[in-house]
Amino acid sequence: MSKQILEEGDDGVRLIIKDQKEKVSPANVSPRTPVHVVYGGADRFSADTPRKLGRIALDSMKTYSPNFAAFATALQLLGYEHLPTFPRAVKELEASLKTAPEKVKKKDRA
Repeated sequence: MSKQILEEGDDGVRLIIKDQKEKVSPANVSPRTPVHVVYGGADRFSADTPRKLGRIALDSMKTYSPNFAAFATALQLLGYEHLPTFPRAVKELEASLKTAPEKVKKKDRA
């Protein structure tokens, strides 16, 4: 792994960029790797910042992943290609999963 130092701004802020030479896999990724990092000045951070970010995340989920099938497809989870795509079929499968999950699992393993 090599590092490249860049200088930016009047104060010479140093940014370290790591070039990953090896392929990233679950074996070489720390279990505490952040999902995302938020950059901003301390003057823009307040006690309600995490709540606001959470609300934005939930709104995005509702917009772009309104049901479990859309979520699985967006993330390409194992078996997503076997899930229904039509809203009515998704609702029917969701209802079946709530009332008789074991029956659904036996009928359609995906």
